[in-house]
Amino acid sequence: MNAIPESLLDLVRRDGAAAAVPADERGAPDAKVVAERIRTAMALAPGDDDRVVAVWDEAGARHDPETLDAALTQLTAGGWVPFVGAHSRRGLRDSARIALAGTRQAGTVELAAAVLGAAGTKDDAEVLETLAQHPAFTLHAATALSNLAHWEGRASLLRLLRLDDGPSRVLVIDRLLPHVREAAVRLALVRDALVGLAPEHAREVATDIAVLCTVKDCIDDPGAPEDLKAGARLVLTHATPIQ
Repeated sequence: MNAIPESLLDLVRRDGAAAAVPADERGAPDAKVVAERIRTAMALAPGDDDRVVAVWDEAGARHDPETLDAALTQLTAGGWVPFVGAHSRRGLRDSARIALAGTRQAGTVELAAAVLGAAGTKDDAEVLETLAQHPAFTLHAATALSNLAHWEGRASLLRLLRLDDGPSRVLVIDRLLPHVREAAVRLALVRDALVGLAPEHAREVATDIAVLCTVKDCIDDPGAPEDLKAGARLVLTHATPIQ
């Protein structure tokens, strides 16, 4: 009896950042095709998960960053309409979850993660956090977590600040920066974000942290704890001098 091939999500859950993610074939990007295929998947009968995944795989092979944004706009337009919008978003979310759980195509993982960022709930943070730990999916999963309208998304990003991969952590920091008004985010960005990060990667984000988190004020604050001041000094070490 042949074993059922492992989904990419299961592979990442098992092997983490070391999971071997195979390259998949991509066609010409087309936002209209992506949106149409997803709508087709949403209309399939409940329980037909294999077909849902197959249709999402067709969509997952036809996007790039620009196309992805355009397709998401098409799919979520009208979401403000009472009842109708909520029903549509729920169907979109449920279909994306099925695709993410079953696909073996990296393009589909990227697409489903982006859709969950736009239409997901706090229940999707755990799976997006898992995917973000793999360098192949950090960009799309961390972006989705940043877009979630729930605190759980930011909490996942804060935990991802422990990533050892420099470029991946830079992506996570970048996706946290829009949320600096939240005290827990400011604290983590100043105190923890650059600890252990190679200088070449730290320089990519240090200036933004210094400006958005008013890091100089922390150093001058006699009530600030020493670990926070140490983090602030590290940020300023790598930041472009601020006039």
